[in-house]
Amino acid sequence: MQIWTLEHPIHGHFEIVEAPAVEMRKLDPEWDAVPDVSPADETSNEALDSKKGIPETGVATPETGTDIPEVAKETSNPNKETEDQRVALKNLADRFERWSNRLPRQLNPVKERLSEYTERIRSNVGNQVAIRLNGRTLARYYRPRSGTCGLRAFLLEGEASAADGQAHSNDGQAPTDSDTSSSPFPAPGEFAQLSPARKPKITLEASPFGDIISAYYVGSGQSTNKPATRNQSADDIFEFTAPPNSYAEKRLRMLESSPLKRLFLPILIGLSKVGWAWFAVLFFPIVKAVLEPVWDSVKLYVSWLFFPLAWLWTKFWWLIGKIWWPIGWLLRKIWWPIGWLLDTLGSLLKPLKDAVVQFFAWLSSFFPPLPDLPDWLAWLVGHPKLWLPVVTGIAFGILSFIRYRRARRTRNSTQPNPEQQQIGE
Repeated sequence: MQIWTLEHPIHGHFEIVEAPAVEMRKLDPEWDAVPDVSPADETSNEALDSKKGIPETGVATPETGTDIPEVAKETSNPNKETEDQRVALKNLADRFERWSNRLPRQLNPVKERLSEYTERIRSNVGNQVAIRLNGRTLARYYRPRSGTCGLRAFLLEGEASAADGQAHSNDGQAPTDSDTSSSPFPAPGEFAQLSPARKPKITLEASPFGDIISAYYVGSGQSTNKPATRNQSADDIFEFTAPPNSYAEKRLRMLESSPLKRLFLPILIGLSKVGWAWFAVLFFPIVKAVLEPVWDSVKLYVSWLFFPLAWLWTKFWWLIGKIWWPIGWLLRKIWWPIGWLLDTLGSLLKPLKDAVVQFFAWLSSFFPPLPDLPDWLAWLVGHPKLWLPVVTGIAFGILSFIRYRRARRTRNSTQPNPEQQQIGE
């Protein structure tokens, strides 16, 4: 079990728990859904339990030696999402283990790193996530994944329940069931999905290895009426404390050692997604320049080597064309009235189109002409899969760096000053 913690100066103690369902049931008794039992089945079960000497709680007595009911067993059927993640992580760990066993002794550092990845992945198999506030579960998730959990309803519910409790205590009355009927807290066995949410919220970032690597509380930035420490009246960004001796803690220490790592790590991750394409773009001209004297001979040899495949490929598409011809002829006959209608409509709208084009041409004459793009830049614009992940990584890196700076500034403002403590003592 791994627990992320945050002592919020306004709302209290937050926890993000990563653990299998067996450990989650010990932490949250309502982790599993309550089975639907009809009155007739309940009556029959009570009569059967009275004959066997089993109490109404459903726990078997040592004298009878009967099994615990299926509901109380810890081996309940997992959710499909959890089971899919379990299979995916197990296959990934087995793949890393095979790679580690195939490497020679000269690559011991790589083998050790792959072994660490294998142990890390296997320790995360079957983990589920719970977000808790002051000992109460706010949301349950089938597996660790990136996303946000909205807290607005829970925090408003806490303020409303406190106000209602104060009002009932002043009136000398106890709160009724209608006051808690519309509670935003999850029902027993209810799981949620991480989705975009409004502030205040908790932002989670998960790795492909099935664990959470960073967590932030993103406040609304508005002042509240609750007391806070050191004039902390605004609900700002707070960073969760990673579980001790975990990969996330090592990662946060590495990022805190250098701000450049926190900025450039997301950029490198984005670049790694298209690294093979960039390698081909940059490496292919070098190979072509090296093979320039014998380039014609190489092309002739390659064309001769792959001639059978090219002939089969051509004949395959010739056969597909012969099979497709009757279907294409039928589709052309069906499309002919639609095409004629579109051509007629286009001829009617052609004067309007020419007028719009002339208007924009006249309008563009007042602006200076734009220079032509270089050939390499024009080609790059036409291939967004090469540069879009890099731009996304740069944006994520800048946003992550700004969020970390805000969280560190908030943490420094909420921590007590040692000089003031000495003066007070």
